[in-house]
Order: sequence, then C-alpha cells, then structure tokens
Amino acid sequence: DGIADHHDFISIAPYLLHELDRADSIQDRYGSLFADVNAYRAHGGTSTLSDLEESGKGTGIAVYELNTHTTGGNAAGTASEVAPSLAAGVAVLDQALSLMATMKARPINYFTLLQRDFNGKTGLWGTLLRPANGEGLRPRPIWQGLRLANQYLIEGDLVVTTVTANPMWRQEANGSVPEMDAVGGLHAYAFLLENAGKRQANVLLVNRLLTQELRADLTLPFVARPEALRIMLSGESPALNNETSLRVALKNERVTFVGDTPTVRVPAFSAVVVQFEEE
Repeated sequence: DGIADHHDFISIAPYLLHELDRADSIQDRYGSLFADVNAYRAHGGTSTLSDLEESGKGTGIAVYELNTHTTGGNAAGTASEVAPSLAAGVAVLDQALSLMATMKARPINYFTLLQRDFNGKTGLWGTLLRPANGEGLRPRPIWQGLRLANQYLIEGDLVVTTVTANPMWRQEANGSVPEMDAVGGLHAYAFLLENAGKRQANVLLVNRLLTQELRADLTLPFVARPEALRIMLSGESPALNNETSLRVALKNERVTFVGDTPTVRVPAFSAVVVQFEEE
C-alpha cells in the first residue's frame, strides 16, 4: 500500500486454525478454533490496520477467502472433523463479523461454494455438499452461518457494541493459536436500520464457550416491542455436521421479552440473531 497507487482496497485471507497440534479434547479442538478469532484481532488484523493507517491513503480492506484451514500441525488429521462442524460454522461467522467490526472489511467472501479436498483431506473446504445419491446440494454448518448473516443480520449500519461481565477462558498455545490469558466467551454485533419510520436492531450474539449457556441482558437504543424474531444456529455438539444428513439448520421462532432490558438465551457454541423493532 505504501508504494502502489490506483487501488481502493487490499484483499486478505484471514483463515482460522492453520495449524493444530493437540486435538484430544473438545477444548483443544474447538476452543482453539474460537480463540483464533481473538488471535487475529490482536495480531494479524492489528498489524494490517496499522500499515494502512501509516500509508495514509484511505485504502479499504476486503476478504477474498475465509474458512478454516487446518493443514499443518501434529493434529492436522482432524481437519476433516473440524471443517464441517457446527463449531466451524459459528466460528467462521464470528470471524467474518469481527473483520467487519474491527477492520471495516467489505466485502467478505467464503471459500468455496462446493466441497474441495486438500492432500487427501476430504472436504477441507466448501460450504455446500453434493451427495453421491444425487439428492441435491446439502448445506454445511458454515453455509448456515453465512445464511444467518446475509438473510437475517446484515442490513443498515453496523454499530458499536460493548460486552460487560464477559466470562473468560485461558487459551493454551496450540499450533498456530498463541497462548492467551483471557479469551472472551461472548461476542456481540449489531446493525441498526429504519423501516417505515421505526427503528430496528438486528443483534448477533455468539457464545464461544463449549459447556456453558449464556444469558445476555441487552440495552437497546430504543424501546422495543415485546415480540421479536429469534434465529439460532445451534446443536447438541460442537462436532455436529451435515456430511451424511441434514442435522444442523437454522431455527426460527417468534419470542416475547419482558421489560426494557431483553434477556437473550445463547446456548453453548451457538450464534443467535434477534430482530428487535421499535415500539
């Protein structure tokens, strides 16, 4: 960026979990995956932003590829379990929104549409599966996360959110994921828009804890109607996948909140969008 001209953006590929050395527990496997979102914020993302700000050209950031990328490390053989998992669908969504919120990245592209293999690792990449029986394309959890964002969340302006009293875990170094003393269990993102003179807030809550449900008390910029639409990407295990049948899908329901501070239940290793409308 410092020496080139005639460009508006630089494009990056902030994949998650390039290397995995330990995969004996779900925390080793999927906790490291979620922690890598924080690692990128603190290291790769920060250095990229600093370089662009130093050049002073106002260059934007785009993402040309995003997914998991577990191709190295002593436990790289588990990639065929990590890539198609519910946890990957939630974590890659978290990474995409983190890039939008912290780096103003636009647009963001997932890699790739159909399943791809790498050095014998079946289906390391891909958001859709083409079953051998010809039933038609089946979405992986990563596709469900992409759909959650595009269909129910991203509209209007991305606004700043603040999470207080956030539960933390300590992340041990694991492959390409560095040691971190305090990794937040909850990430939150919100978009504010206006419909027919009334404001609407689309809020995404990501619970990155593997064993603990969270309850988030929200403070909204307006008095909301009690009824809201809630859409959840969740399941009974972070390893759950759709490789042989559709077991991970979005769940939509109308819910009613009581009081001016809505409390949203966020299951472990899940992503939840709630659409609030002004009273």
